[in-house]
Amino acid sequence: MTTPCMKNALLPALAACCIAVLPARAQSFGRVEETKSNSDAYYYHVQPGSRTVQVHVLGAARYPGLYELTEGTDLKQLLALCGGPDFERRYFIHRQKTTVRLYRPGGSDKKLVYEARMEQAVTDNETKNVLRDGDVLTIEVVERRRFDWRDILTIVNVVNTIVLIALAVR
Repeated sequence: MTTPCMKNALLPALAACCIAVLPARAQSFGRVEETKSNSDAYYYHVQPGSRTVQVHVLGAARYPGLYELTEGTDLKQLLALCGGPDFERRYFIHRQKTTVRLYRPGGSDKKLVYEARMEQAVTDNETKNVLRDGDVLTIEVVERRRFDWRDILTIVNVVNTIVLIALAVR
């Protein structure tokens, strides 16, 4: 027969035995324990205790690099995390075409899974592109300039040079 005093003394001893016998195991948070980086281009956005995927962001992103994300993260969320396209404000005056492409590993190479303009990729509610491990997101910004006085000046300069060479050859 055990008394309440004996139970109180037995519990810490039992706990100490269990701790000594059972192997210590820390909670696992995906691949964070395995990942060591000396780069500023490694971003970790994971809910504790959830499975992760690694996605590369390349091109004209504000924050390109390797992203470790919670499994189930979609393309819109990644675009928000990487800051979207990176272009200077003064170039925003010109018309720009920003293209988003998502590549997925398939066999020996990566295949194009999704391609759209940035505006469509952000506003498209029908397509939910859930990211998978090894996906590559590229953001490409192409600037379209209008024909202006500098272009006219360049053409006039070339024509003048041709005329001067033709006169010098005679």
